[in-house]
Amino acid sequence: MKINSSAKHSRCSWEQTVACALLRPGITMPRDRIAELMTMRQRAGGKYKRCPSYTDLASLKVSWQANRKQIPELSDLLPARAVTLLEVFLRRWLERLIDFGSPYVERASKLNLSLKFDFPIAKGLQGGAVTFGELFAHSVSLSEMSSICSTFERILEGDLFEAIKNTRDRWEEKQTGQQGKPIISDVGAVRASMARLLEVRHILVHEFPLEAPCTDAELLALVDHTISFLHAADEHFANLIFPDYPMTQSEMNDRAAQSYAALNEELDKICAQVRAYTGRDEVDAVQKLWGEFRNAEAERQAQRHLGGTIRRMLYILAATRITEARIKELRDWIEDPGD
Repeated sequence: MKINSSAKHSRCSWEQTVACALLRPGITMPRDRIAELMTMRQRAGGKYKRCPSYTDLASLKVSWQANRKQIPELSDLLPARAVTLLEVFLRRWLERLIDFGSPYVERASKLNLSLKFDFPIAKGLQGGAVTFGELFAHSVSLSEMSSICSTFERILEGDLFEAIKNTRDRWEEKQTGQQGKPIISDVGAVRASMARLLEVRHILVHEFPLEAPCTDAELLALVDHTISFLHAADEHFANLIFPDYPMTQSEMNDRAAQSYAALNEELDKICAQVRAYTGRDEVDAVQKLWGEFRNAEAERQAQRHLGGTIRRMLYILAATRITEARIKELRDWIEDPGD
């Protein structure tokens, strides 16, 4: 881009001239979407990134109620933070559902997002730097109720609020031994309150109103209804991916052990295919050494939680990841042994 040397004699500085040129139609600064997503993941905790829950918004409500009289400005800040928690929650579950696979990934592919798969994005997806679920979840607009409903209607193949209106708290039912009431008592009111909360947030963030867009009493109701939504949606989405998911650490440990045992059976079958192909049992000696490595590495990863009940599950999860990689490695070799 050529900058006229006479610009230095005008009232605009050289930097202002460059900025003006970059803002002309047709000139855009390139965005590194992969780097952005990886940075966001790191800020959220890395590999096991945080996801907001209804308890986070409930804690925020308690803090607001305790301090709003001394600091009235908190009533202007609460809607913005509440919508942030809601948006991050929805994006995280979109990511999880799509990365889970069928049928959600096929449904997501039908949404017209106008994604431009340039080389950095294609490379990031191929290399596993980011997942398609991450890319999709951060490419949809969730700032309005209409966009939230339309996106999830396509992913769930049905209305989001109708899907969660009869959802119950499984933990509560486990503790009482009885069927509980639906988490949401009035799904229409919850839908209306969330739409209103998004509107209030937009006013407070993008405008400077003379009067508050809502009273504290109304804000309390909006937040309570949003808490109910987060609670019910979390239960519903979790059951879509993990039906009757375990809730106690002992149950989680047992479920992980069952899955790990099945994976080892799959590995044994693949090793048998390798022996049949080569006519030799050399893979057994290799597997013995590899097994020692797997156990040592899984022990290393679980060592931080020595003595805790979660340690067994963390060991199994680490061993599972290593075993899955070994299965893929042997399958690739069977398909192309390089003879």
